[in-house]
Amino acid sequence: MEGQEVSLKDYIRVIRKRKKVILLLFFIAVIASAVVSFVLPPVYEVTSTLKIGKIVDVDTLKKEPIESQPGVSGLLKSSQFLGDAIKDLSLLLTVKELQEKISVEPVRETEDLVQIKVETKNPSQYLRIIDYLSNKLVQRDAEIKKRYESEEELLARYDEEIKKINEELNKIEGDIKEMEEEAKSLEVASEDISRKIEERMKESKSLSQAESEILIGQMENIRDKLGRYKNNISSEQQRYAGFLEDLRELQIEKVKIQRRGSLNMYNTEVLVSPMEPKEPIRPNKPLNIAVAAVVGLIVGLGLVFSLEYFEKTD
Repeated sequence: MEGQEVSLKDYIRVIRKRKKVILLLFFIAVIASAVVSFVLPPVYEVTSTLKIGKIVDVDTLKKEPIESQPGVSGLLKSSQFLGDAIKDLSLLLTVKELQEKISVEPVRETEDLVQIKVETKNPSQYLRIIDYLSNKLVQRDAEIKKRYESEEELLARYDEEIKKINEELNKIEGDIKEMEEEAKSLEVASEDISRKIEERMKESKSLSQAESEILIGQMENIRDKLGRYKNNISSEQQRYAGFLEDLRELQIEKVKIQRRGSLNMYNTEVLVSPMEPKEPIRPNKPLNIAVAAVVGLIVGLGLVFSLEYFEKTD
């Protein structure tokens, strides 16, 4: 305990003795970091998020992406797109320079989102570039949809599918009604056999073995049939519910197309438009200064303890 107290006093004595050196290194580190942070040009980040549209297959009514995420990423960084941007925006840049600056990546854990990102000292210029590329992709995908989709054909296909489902629903309703009637008949037959057994028991107090086997066999046969009918009814009711859900979804999709038009359904769109950033992403002046202050303090303490050690050994 005494050794620890003496050691702590020695540390405090060394710090007090050489506090000027510690403070000098501390302020040098802080001032140097501040100067560098203020001298370095600010770097801004400009981003935009795109949602890839879908095409409705007229034959199957399934929705397929117009482009894959890697496909869109490659297209936005292609020589064609970037060359058109340079030409239309009168940029003093080469395609290679743009390709090195622009990052296009799929958004994690999504299937149809892509983000365009640029780190630049000139956010206004790249804001225009990202906006141009985003709009160009939207227009391109709209043309693809126009070529492969037809509102009239889609609506006709939806009508056809809705008609088929309605026919299937009517058929299932008829089958269920028929099976329910058969089940009722079997229940009546079962009651008749039970009543017949009771009457025979009252008349003769007992049944012959042959009569018992016949009546029991009839009862088991009826119960088996009744069980199968009930299972079939339950299965058909589930199918009916599934077809009803499919019908509801088709009707909703059809109404959407009627209200918006097939070419406006599932368009590629800009989810997050590029905006001019207010703050740079680097240099982070407060963080840089704080780190420099800590480093300067540690270096200062290390230096004064080293000096003290060498003085004692001398």
